[in-house]
Amino acid sequence: MGIGIRTDLCSKGYGSRVVRLAVQESRHLYGAKAVYLDVREWNHRAVKCYALAGF
Repeated sequence: MGIGIRTDLCSKGYGSRVVRLAVQESRHLYGAKAVYLDVREWNHRAVKCYALAGF
C-alpha cells in the first residue's frame, strides 16, 4: 500500500489520520500480524508523520 498526501494538505494532520486508519484496517483484515513501514529518509515530513502515528 502506498500513502501520499497532496502537498497543499500537508502539516494539517491528514497524514497521521490516514496512517492510523491504514493500520486499523490492516488489523481488521489480518489480525495481530506485524505492520511494517518503509519510508524514504529524505522525506522528513513523512518520517515525522509516521513517528506521530506510533512508528
